[in-house]
Amino acid sequence: YSGSALALDMGEDHVRLVSEQPKYSFDFYLPFLIDEDSVVAEFNTKQEGSREYERC
Repeated sequence: YSGSALALDMGEDHVRLVSEQPKYSFDFYLPFLIDEDSVVAEFNTKQEGSREYERC
């Protein structure tokens, strides 16, 4: 995977990750609210994973 092949949407109460090739969709609702304006997403191609965190 590359970061350009994925779309990540962080909503106030959910995380959505979509890939067209291969076709994949992950939509997860959070048990708490986040500040959408403060969320930062980072994709690490070396570890084939992503991290999301909220600025303090």
